[in-house]
Amino acid sequence: MTDDAYRTIVLASDLHPGEEEDKRRESLRETIRNSLSWYADRYDADEVWLGGDIGEVEDVKAWLVEDEHEDAFLPYGFEQVSIAIGDGDVEQSGDGRTGWYNGATDRDSDLLHDLDRSGRVAYGKEITSYGNVGGQSVPIRMKHDPKDLNVDWYTTPRQAEVWGDHHELDDPQILLYGHTHTPYARVLRNSLVIGVGSRFKNYHARDGMPDRSLQVLRMGEDVELYHIDLDADDPEAELFEYQRFSLEDGGFTEKETDHQVPDIEQRFVLPQKYYNLQEEAEQLISEIEREQEELMVVAD
Repeated sequence: MTDDAYRTIVLASDLHPGEEEDKRRESLRETIRNSLSWYADRYDADEVWLGGDIGEVEDVKAWLVEDEHEDAFLPYGFEQVSIAIGDGDVEQSGDGRTGWYNGATDRDSDLLHDLDRSGRVAYGKEITSYGNVGGQSVPIRMKHDPKDLNVDWYTTPRQAEVWGDHHELDDPQILLYGHTHTPYARVLRNSLVIGVGSRFKNYHARDGMPDRSLQVLRMGEDVELYHIDLDADDPEAELFEYQRFSLEDGGFTEKETDHQVPDIEQRFVLPQKYYNLQEEAEQLISEIEREQEELMVVAD
């Protein structure tokens, strides 16, 4: 990182190398590792946060071990890698494959020992840190499943505004999640909530959305988010969208955006529950606004 005023993190999730045929898996490991490193270098980032479901023991070794014989972790100058453990990282599949965390715990304790010994790899069900945004310290939390952050992948600002169970979003923070393969960043109440999307395949995506993506998060005076389309034919077109959020008056506000597909209903094929919640939210907001107007009339 060349500018101490900024902290920049490459965000990726749901790599799912096990979905590939074995003969392609080794080359895929190298491709993903080089991809993460390339974007870290391009955006001057020295951290990578992975949102879970990143493969088996050998996959994680491929991401993180530069030279296994020399125990050199974190290739290409990464200073820190943080991994939010996902359901796929702990599961035992029917074909005998095991997620990396269970595999490391059961059969390859050296991996966890080496990760811990490096002092530069954090892993757990939740990753927590703090970022400096405009001179204010802001919590950063990443979990694999958005429901563990008490949001859903299709929760909109209007829905969060009216439902009381989102009260924890009143304190400004940056929340990150994977699992759903749905890249979507928005402000919910006062918090910035970011669905990281998938390096393997984005789900529910409509035409115009990237099939595979990652993001770059930069914190400084504001928060900037670069959404990278990994299948863009032209490097100039790889920046799918850009968003800038400022922290003011106790909460985040989107200040600048270059959206290719701005509206969630244009981005994803949504479940019926989304439309039900959205309708209920609009009705409740209308009722609140009507009551406020009636109180103003009485006051006059």
